[in-house]
Amino acid sequence: MIFYDFLFYKGVELGIKTKNYVDVPMLGGLAVVAPVIGFNLISVFMALDIFLNYAVMKTAFSINKILLAVLFLSILTFYYGFKSRYKVIIENYDKKRKKGNIYDLHPALIIIPTLLVSAGLIFLLIYIASIKKTYG
Repeated sequence: MIFYDFLFYKGVELGIKTKNYVDVPMLGGLAVVAPVIGFNLISVFMALDIFLNYAVMKTAFSINKILLAVLFLSILTFYYGFKSRYKVIIENYDKKRKKGNIYDLHPALIIIPTLLVSAGLIFLLIYIASIKKTYG
């Protein structure tokens, strides 16, 4: 979860720089973390479906999609909101930022490549599934 916490911090930082989420910083962090975790979960389910022939994707999509999305966002909101965990994350990364390193990079330089890699992994798995279905 260290990587997701770092993405959360960069989302909060980007929200504060754009003056969109100054009053609700947790929302800015969730706007970045939720798609990345969602892409990663989908890629894990697809890998299980492709390589081990589990029907996880069929089962997941037979459930009400809106209910699944609300449940997913509720779990993330509870995780970051419980005992003000988001404030602790922001304080910890603010302390590390004073030292320099990767923490000083612009948030977009962290967020955009992460989203592209996560989405690219899904497209790679779709490609592998189509090859396996065609030739296998």
